[in-house]
Amino acid sequence: WFVRSGEATAARSVLTRLDLAKRRSIDVVDDATEPAVSPDGAHLAWVAVDPVTATRTLVLADADGGSPRIVADAAEIGDLGLPFFSADGRWLYFTVLLATVPEPTPTLLDLLIPSANAHASHDQVGDWWRVCVDGGAPERASFEETVQYDGAPSPDGALVAATRDGVVRVDPATGEVARLSCLRTARAVGLVGEVPTHVR
Repeated sequence: WFVRSGEATAARSVLTRLDLAKRRSIDVVDDATEPAVSPDGAHLAWVAVDPVTATRTLVLADADGGSPRIVADAAEIGDLGLPFFSADGRWLYFTVLLATVPEPTPTLLDLLIPSANAHASHDQVGDWWRVCVDGGAPERASFEETVQYDGAPSPDGALVAATRDGVVRVDPATGEVARLSCLRTARAVGLVGEVPTHVR
């Protein structure tokens, strides 16, 4: 799965599936971005963008993109993005921007090491939310109120996030945050193997 965009597309972005065996691309959904595939391959999620209002919704579908349903709406909870599935595939995580929280002022690190800062337009305060794949209302999973750059599932059911304040592990059941690194992080994070007990 990937997002295709450009002059050759009727939509601003098209969620596309590449069949590697047949070496053929199939356009599946217009005005969609940020695809995520569940670990068992049973589900696909993406962020749908309304072409008129630019309002974003989180969509959950079957592995082939069929039977899509909206599981979170930015009009109700705030602008959203960065979806990924939990390690067991039971939860779909995503960020929600906190519109009422002002953007953080530049730190000394920002001034000394500009390259440590991601795109300024993306530096907006937010937190992680989750929604159960089997149904239910979205719920807030973290209460850090910091810039969230990326996230990934932890094998023990938690999530690991790259934030403006460093790499953190979040226990979604309690909202407890364990700081794994206090250095500024950029985008992708991941965790494999066993999680040491001192960060649980």
